[in-house]
Amino acid sequence: MKTSVVLIAYNQEETVKMAVKSLLEQTGGPYEILLSDDSSTDKTYEFMQEAVSEFPTVHTVIFNRNDKNLGIAEHINKVFDISSGDIVIFNAGDDISLPNRCARLLEEFERTNAWLVHSHAKCVDKNGNVAQQSYRNAQFFKTDDLAALSTAKALFLGATGSYHRNIVDKYGKLSNPSLFEDLIFGFRAALERKISFIDDELLIYLAHGGVSSKTDTNGNAKQNLASHKNLTRFLAVLEQRENDAQIFGLQKNHPVFRAIKKSRRKTLIEISILHQKQECFWGLVIKSPIHTIKTFLRSRKMSR
Repeated sequence: MKTSVVLIAYNQEETVKMAVKSLLEQTGGPYEILLSDDSSTDKTYEFMQEAVSEFPTVHTVIFNRNDKNLGIAEHINKVFDISSGDIVIFNAGDDISLPNRCARLLEEFERTNAWLVHSHAKCVDKNGNVAQQSYRNAQFFKTDDLAALSTAKALFLGATGSYHRNIVDKYGKLSNPSLFEDLIFGFRAALERKISFIDDELLIYLAHGGVSSKTDTNGNAKQNLASHKNLTRFLAVLEQRENDAQIFGLQKNHPVFRAIKKSRRKTLIEISILHQKQECFWGLVIKSPIHTIKTFLRSRKMSR
């Protein structure tokens, strides 16, 4: 199977050269390596070019620089258009693939006929210190139940993901610019029952911290904004998963649709509480009193 290795980057000039180097040194192949910059405002694109000139490779290298910043979802859609491989292996501009990563992933695709292959990763912080592997709490490590997966906010460590092109050819591109590909492609692969996992660390993953308000006087406002953004994104995830379940052919009474409906209602309640829109809140109390009150009490408890 022809394989495309895609590095996507945005404003990662400090790390991108090492990320590119790790791809140029991949064993096996030769592979098509697509280095794609999402209109960075720093020297990310220039450093990509420098890395290719400094490190000889047997692989075919293609460059892409977006005229404007597209964001993750539309950038993913574009690189699927540009790349030509049956298998598409992703690498972020701040992660490092171990030398045999691509060969191991391709071998697993050929052995299992999977649409998604993922692996463990060595997690490090910005100083290179080993970080906690919190991704092990994601749902793929716990269950294969479709209803549970349909409302999961984490399926696997997306940075380790590689996909068969069928995952886009059958279901289409990411339809909402706020979507993250792992939450959508992962669920599609679960629908198809075509997921494979390699129980080895094939990637050095730079772990990213969350929003902190400890030293920010506007912390609460920033946290509320981040929470609203995440909740709105999750609504888009639920909508896309619902559409994908329909494309797959699940019956209307399947537990997946009930789970998504319940999760959507819960998320809307959380947004209403976050915005303190009392009229909307009490409207939801009338429509769904038990779920609304439980969510409200849980929200109050977490804010204390």
